[in-house]
Amino acid sequence: STSGGQWIHATISPDEFSNGTIQYRFQVVERVIGNNDSGLSELHFREDSWGGASYLAVMAPAYQRCRFSYQNWNNNDEFTNLGIKTCYLEEGVWYTVRIEAEKDELKFILDHVLLISKTDDRLDKGFLSFEVGPQSKVYFDDVQILYSE
Repeated sequence: STSGGQWIHATISPDEFSNGTIQYRFQVVERVIGNNDSGLSELHFREDSWGGASYLAVMAPAYQRCRFSYQNWNNNDEFTNLGIKTCYLEEGVWYTVRIEAEKDELKFILDHVLLISKTDDRLDKGFLSFEVGPQSKVYFDDVQILYSE
């Protein structure tokens, strides 16, 4: 997606995702140096409503980090950092993101390497969406959503 000067938010599933795996590939094709949000991509999962609460897997090339967090925009922008790891994300390279969610166990895996594993029980189901930062061109491919009991 090309975002121009705006953030782009796209819902990709109905609201019943609870337990399972989300896996996809992404590539930062183009970003603007000097705009720290440019090239940034996020997967929101178990999102309760647009602009509400969700878990986020964030890939931020300008900061050279990946972040896992909980955020609730309806509750004074309540934010809980579930983990940050250094990850060098280059333009033009495909990366595979895998999120595993089983009850309160949450895992963030990048290119088959477990980055963050946390326990958090605030959200048990919701929809999935992608978000891309301004002045970005990011491709997504091979999106797989696997539900478990």
